[in-house]
Amino acid sequence: MILGKIRLQTSVIRAMGYADFIRGFGRYPTWILLVIYLSTIRDMSFIDIGLIFFVQSVISFPINIAGGRFIDRVGRRSISLFLPIPLVILYFLLFISVLYNGNIWFLIIEFVSTGILSSIQWVVINAIITDNSTTAGRLDAFTVLRILGNAGIGVGLVVSGVFSIFEPALFFIVPGAGSIIEFFIFKIYVPESKPSFAENKHENSTKIKVYRDGLLIIIVVIMAISALFANQWETPTLPLYLTRFLNIPEEFITILYAINTVTVIVFQYRLNILAEKIGYVRSFSLGLVLYALSFIVFGLTGNIIILALNVVLLTLGESLTNPFFSVTVSRIAPADKRGEYFGFSSAISGIIGTFSPFVGTLFLTIFFNIPIDMWLSFSMITLFMAFVALLTRRKILDREEKIKAGTS
Repeated sequence: MILGKIRLQTSVIRAMGYADFIRGFGRYPTWILLVIYLSTIRDMSFIDIGLIFFVQSVISFPINIAGGRFIDRVGRRSISLFLPIPLVILYFLLFISVLYNGNIWFLIIEFVSTGILSSIQWVVINAIITDNSTTAGRLDAFTVLRILGNAGIGVGLVVSGVFSIFEPALFFIVPGAGSIIEFFIFKIYVPESKPSFAENKHENSTKIKVYRDGLLIIIVVIMAISALFANQWETPTLPLYLTRFLNIPEEFITILYAINTVTVIVFQYRLNILAEKIGYVRSFSLGLVLYALSFIVFGLTGNIIILALNVVLLTLGESLTNPFFSVTVSRIAPADKRGEYFGFSSAISGIIGTFSPFVGTLFLTIFFNIPIDMWLSFSMITLFMAFVALLTRRKILDREEKIKAGTS
């Protein structure tokens, strides 16, 4: 079923999915390894580690806005070909810094820079996927990225777990090598896809200003606040909690994250059917409820078997919420402003998202002796956001109808 769905996509969508597999394989495990490295080897505090991720997101904010506009102006292809080149250099420098315990400030600069460039690349990729898919087929198109990306993450986590037994620093070579492969995938398979009518900014240009689009801002803020707490398992918070509070070895932590990726691969398309049946907003809210339940389990037990099952529950929640953002933004964005809309939405979510690692590590510090209180707090806030999200459903449906009417 999964392979059949992927084969039905265009060559561009498939190529972007394969590139996402490579990114997932190399880049995702590196941040987990880096968090553990900074905590255990460089003896950095929870707050300091959270601040590094905070700074990365703060700097990404204005760059994403400018990058989105630039992508709409000059096109997608040239930017997609440029970005892998500095990423290769930065990941090589990061490998050297970790291997030889180099200057901590150089290491931080290298890591922050990779995050900034990756966030711009996310804007480019979303614009390319939107350009090369129909409105009806957009969920499946973004799902190809999600499934292949998670497959890459799963393989990468297993490989990084093996590396962590011998020499974790060696794994930092992988994302650099992956960026080289990405470059050739973009060069061979991804043509320019900027809508032709966007060439002349005076003709057929949408009058709506992205920064005045109230619906876009509401959607992004709701999504970002939800992610601020729901995605704590993808910040330094969970790896630090598992290592420092539950004393779980690195290789078991990577296995837990690998279970997440396997669950995505097995269930994502089935959950897409549910999302289309009940609607994306209701799907998003249901996903947040599952997140909330899984957080309570994290606070109650350190049993590795129960935690593994809990990761499955959390991943089902993630799979119901994850498509909401990209699919909704792609459906409410005018065709000639897709890059700008994705850049702006990425920047706004980044303003709030910057606090995610900081909030998590701050909560971890405050509730050091009673971590269950931290997980209960995350759970209650996530449940509240599930209710708030439902209030936007009617406005989103109205906007989609207007976009369809304008393009028919």
